[in-house]
Amino acid sequence: MKKTILVTLTIALVISFIALSCDDGTKKETPGVPQPTQKILSFGKVTISSPDEHLPSAWIGLCNDVVTALESAYESGGNGAKSQFVTVFGGNDTKIVLVNNLVNNWEVRDGEFRTLYLKTGSIATANYPTAVARMSSSTPSVG
Repeated sequence: MKKTILVTLTIALVISFIALSCDDGTKKETPGVPQPTQKILSFGKVTISSPDEHLPSAWIGLCNDVVTALESAYESGGNGAKSQFVTVFGGNDTKIVLVNNLVNNWEVRDGEFRTLYLKTGSIATANYPTAVARMSSSTPSVG
């Protein structure tokens, strides 16, 4: 009887070990600092980067969200605003840096007027026309 219980427990233990150690076939994502991603806009292009770690699938979504927000801001702007978007994003060196813990929603830094620092959590709500206007006029600002 003891032998039967021992054999049963051993088999149960082996089966649970096998079940827990089996690969379920899904690829596991690990966070990392993403490579800069260039996106084409209807009015230019932009390179999006981040110093923070992101899951690869989340990074793709964040970049697409930035493009959607920029396109929406461009389309809803008047001719003056559209001209500023074309001026800022029409070249080859405009960058958006997504920062998780940026104090403000966005920041244009002195001497870095081709770079918009954008709080990752503010992609959908940032005031892009104002930020682009500051970039276009080489005026440091936050919003």
